[in-house]
Amino acid sequence: MRNGDIMAHIATELDFRRIIKHNPGNVLDRNYIHRVYKSGYMIVSDINLLSFCYPVEYFDGILIRCFSSTIEETIDMVSFITPMLKGRIFLSHITDDFIEPFRHIGFKNHYKVSGFYKMDYNLSLKSYPCEIIDFSMEYLMQLEYMDRSLFSNTWRLSFDDISTLSRDRNIKIRLCLSKESLIGFSILRLNRGFGYGYIIKIAVDGALHRRGIGTVILNDAIQIFKSSSILPIFTDTISEGSAEFFKSNGFREYSKSCLLVKE
Repeated sequence: MRNGDIMAHIATELDFRRIIKHNPGNVLDRNYIHRVYKSGYMIVSDINLLSFCYPVEYFDGILIRCFSSTIEETIDMVSFITPMLKGRIFLSHITDDFIEPFRHIGFKNHYKVSGFYKMDYNLSLKSYPCEIIDFSMEYLMQLEYMDRSLFSNTWRLSFDDISTLSRDRNIKIRLCLSKESLIGFSILRLNRGFGYGYIIKIAVDGALHRRGIGTVILNDAIQIFKSSSILPIFTDTISEGSAEFFKSNGFREYSKSCLLVKE
């Protein structure tokens, strides 16, 4: 199916089977791709029938996830799917060179994002008198309050978001406590079976910055990945301070891109 000159269409059963055949779990879990296809919002490129995109709903908007080999395929698929969506729409991993075509379809630059990865389990020697435990609902309100005080609306988590994440078997929420009070946390995606991990968030109480707590929390996160033999470890940041933090702890920068938004 064509939409004017846009070279993209809603995935058919044949498209789904082709993508599954050529991407057997190394891009996305097979069952997950099947759910995306059944939703009716899986869009495939006419240029490359293995390229596709789909929307992921978050509490403050919808992120379009794209798997494509060229920017032309991405533009066509995004142009096709955006009229089907309502509310704020986000698009990630777009480099400065390719922002302009997306402006023509209503997107604007929202954040500069740096991508980092780590290929080893080496730890820092820093320490701090604290205890790090798995998430407990006992600390839900403290976690939500700290998250709200540290992050802008785009990255902020609600009570429901935290509860949902805590039930996901591929997500690990770790709490850093001092005298039974929350002073920091991490949220990790383990991606068991995919062979890589992702640090969603690391946060420290604003009054306790630059005391080594962030490094202690990061060390704990690395140990979590190590216990499941997960490498490499990825993360993204929009903050120069956070970028320096990850660099100083053995992460390497591999990309600079933009997060775009369409209101």
